[in-house]
Amino acid sequence: EPSVQILLSIYKPDVDYFKKQLQSLNDQTYGSIEVLIRDDTGRRDHEIEEIVKECLTDVKYKWMKPDGKNHGFVKSFEQLIAASTASYLAFCDQDDIWDSNKIQALTTELIKTGNLAAVSDKRIIDGADHVVMESARHQNPHYYNQWCTGDDITGKDLIITFSEGMTMMVNGDFCRSILPIPDGSAHDQWALACAGIDRKVSYIDQPLVSYRRHSANVSGILKGINSKKDYYALRVMPFYKTAMEFAERYPGYDGNDNLVAFARARKDGNISVLRKLRYMAPEVVLFESAMKVCPDFLFRLLLSLVRKVG
Repeated sequence: EPSVQILLSIYKPDVDYFKKQLQSLNDQTYGSIEVLIRDDTGRRDHEIEEIVKECLTDVKYKWMKPDGKNHGFVKSFEQLIAASTASYLAFCDQDDIWDSNKIQALTTELIKTGNLAAVSDKRIIDGADHVVMESARHQNPHYYNQWCTGDDITGKDLIITFSEGMTMMVNGDFCRSILPIPDGSAHDQWALACAGIDRKVSYIDQPLVSYRRHSANVSGILKGINSKKDYYALRVMPFYKTAMEFAERYPGYDGNDNLVAFARARKDGNISVLRKLRYMAPEVVLFESAMKVCPDFLFRLLLSLVRKVG
């Protein structure tokens, strides 16, 4: 069996959630697995190490040496990718639950197709493990849940992530080759976009992971946004920088012209151009069109409404 490394970045995990995540890794049916762990507190936590030892009894694991720094989850995963050696890599958070056949199904798909990445559907669970949504693909009609194997998702994925890391598996050599990750992008977003350049991403229409949604989630499109200034600084400009870097590093991608035009239009607040390119991210164009014309106090109200809908 080709080797698989599960890249697990942790930061002060909830113990109950963490144990359930680890147990689901331990229950994987695929044989050739190693869990590579990095604690982003930058130090050894003996209590957490004991939990890992208690839960990971059937799979190999090893810890990255602490460096005394908290890098944030993206740079933490970047270090894990750089330290990896396996044929295939799977990104792992600290509070989800994987189906026992997840690694087997994704590995089989990559071997069969020769693609660079494979992604599965997901179910949504809450903090008490109750299923909130059995299938994101079939119960959430947003365009970023409706793509298929071989689609051109690269430019769109750089705007809104088309799949979270815990649903993905990527070719190891490929993933190591796309480092460093731009400052404005997430590790999973960047990997999926780069794999999609030549349409080499598979989609498995089956939930293989339970994605836990709770108040402490690190990700979230509006996390940390409390004003128009915040949104511009934390969402618009990082995307602009990422799009420019992507176009420079991968000049052969045939969607670069529209990607760059969309990025510049967001930076400049050019709603006319955004509307012409709205197929790339219709919800973003709608949101930023509304943001353009409303004062900051109304924008704050709009944020609260969007969060309730989301």
